[in-house]
Amino acid sequence: MSRLLPLTGFEPSQILSPVEVLVVGTGAAAAPLAKELVDTGFQVVCLERGPFQRINPDFAGRNMFDELKIAYRRDMQPQGRDLYVTFRDDLKKKATPRPYRMRVGVGGSIEHWAGQSWRFYEEDFALRSQVIEDRYRDLDLSDLLKNEGASVQDWPLTYKEVEPFYEKIEYEVGVGGRPGVLSTNGTLDRSQARLFDSRKLGRGQDTEQGGNIFEAVRRKGYPFPPLRDNQIDITFRNTIREMGLSSFHVPTAITNETWTSELGVDRAGCSYCVFCAGYGCWNGSKSSTLSAFLPYLEKKNNFSVRTFCDVFRVNTKDAGKGRKLATSVDYFDASGTVVRQPARIVILAAYPFQTTRILLNSGIDGNLTESDEVLVGKYFMNRQEGATANVAFDSHVLNGYSGPAVQRRGCEHFNGENFSEIKLKELLPKGQFFLRGAFIGSPSQWLPILVSNMTPPNIPSWGTDYKEYLRKGFSRFMGLQLLVEPLPYEDKQLDLDPTHKDRHGIPICRITNPPHENERRMVQFIGQKGQEILTQATRLFGGGQVWGESSVRMAHMMTHDTGGTRMGSSPDNSVTNRYGQMWQVPNLFPVGGSLFPSMSGH
Repeated sequence: MSRLLPLTGFEPSQILSPVEVLVVGTGAAAAPLAKELVDTGFQVVCLERGPFQRINPDFAGRNMFDELKIAYRRDMQPQGRDLYVTFRDDLKKKATPRPYRMRVGVGGSIEHWAGQSWRFYEEDFALRSQVIEDRYRDLDLSDLLKNEGASVQDWPLTYKEVEPFYEKIEYEVGVGGRPGVLSTNGTLDRSQARLFDSRKLGRGQDTEQGGNIFEAVRRKGYPFPPLRDNQIDITFRNTIREMGLSSFHVPTAITNETWTSELGVDRAGCSYCVFCAGYGCWNGSKSSTLSAFLPYLEKKNNFSVRTFCDVFRVNTKDAGKGRKLATSVDYFDASGTVVRQPARIVILAAYPFQTTRILLNSGIDGNLTESDEVLVGKYFMNRQEGATANVAFDSHVLNGYSGPAVQRRGCEHFNGENFSEIKLKELLPKGQFFLRGAFIGSPSQWLPILVSNMTPPNIPSWGTDYKEYLRKGFSRFMGLQLLVEPLPYEDKQLDLDPTHKDRHGIPICRITNPPHENERRMVQFIGQKGQEILTQATRLFGGGQVWGESSVRMAHMMTHDTGGTRMGSSPDNSVTNRYGQMWQVPNLFPVGGSLFPSMSGH
């Protein structure tokens, strides 16, 4: 059996009375799960590392409308040794400290997310069987998979199983959009569904109609429309149309009008302020724990939140046959005192880095075999930086600072395997074939400090020419979002740093994220495709300068960090089953992004 041992010392000064269900975290995974358990009748206690901030007054006025304070001084995020991670892009290198960029507090990072709310494609759940073993069965992909240490497996779930829950969450938290493929008879049969293709509508009509024609079939449309298009969206839409492609307004978890959810929570409509992605929402129109779930949960007498509880260990007892049972968790309270909270069921709903860190510090490796392999922490995935595309128009005014980041349109023609024919006919003969692809979108929220750091290569970073560029280019700037989809690899992992510890002396998470050939090819293609789109835009809108990158730059963390406690159909190659229940510890459930066996391009 594994020789991974739990962290010793730090014994509790206080042991509390047992609770039924203990949830570590209060964010995007914790809140809906807590709601379901509370409705079922369980007593649920959530432990939150940070403070209990409210939408009003904590996210209102000067507390939030400050780009320097929030986006650059990172006022919503942990500082210094309070919480950080280490990073390396090679297993042979020594990791160096990096900041932890997710909010700590009730609601977690969902309070400062952008708000894009996607459904996965059907094939996203079956990447090995449908894509590798079926669609590309005649190709030798060893140069991208086996030789690179890729470990691709299907989810233990299908889209058809998950679809009702997508619909449920869309109507409970509030997601606006336009359907692209809508069922006509209540089934998920694509051949009998209605297609809403913006290219078949009159010029200008697709502002209000037309969805993602590549999406999996949905039984029901969205509860309300998406945010309105702005000048950046219109520019992107018209450019994409001229290229013979379709676009649509992305599904957005922001209410665009006064709306009451199926939980009975009243929400205000979006004011289209620019302080959105990276910021707390001042009027609660952005769907989150604070806006969508807490107003409902706080009315329940079997739900409670305990703040300033820094959980660092899950205690277990032997259950025989290599299994364990979770008995309690230990945490530091606000005064630094160690407290033990016994529980019947423990749910780890923290960010993937912290969930993995807690498990490893608890001596829980996820391995039921006779080997000493540590499965917890393996197959980490996040976006590969480096694919960028920007433009400064000569005269075309966009005023991109005038709306939230997700006031954007998207193009899915180069996502997933939607362009497999192009890959096979054009890229394969050149040795440039790759698996998967990327979402391409037109974000807004181009605030002054952000744009001041995004200059063309011929513009200096200071002086007269720099000032002149900002004076002219600020309102004419546009950048694309290029979300590439990485594969899981053996050498991409999360573990405990051997030297670095947090302020309490607990080992922190070390991130190892090397580059791989599949993603190098993908980033090169998608970066060039984004620049091609913007070059076409300059032809339509009076000229301009296009620039960008098409080479991989590895990041220690993005807004989409997944993996570490992979779910699967067997304990031989996964940490949990299809319900997020650990094979090794049956009453312990790591949930959220850490469960993902693979990502999507969303």
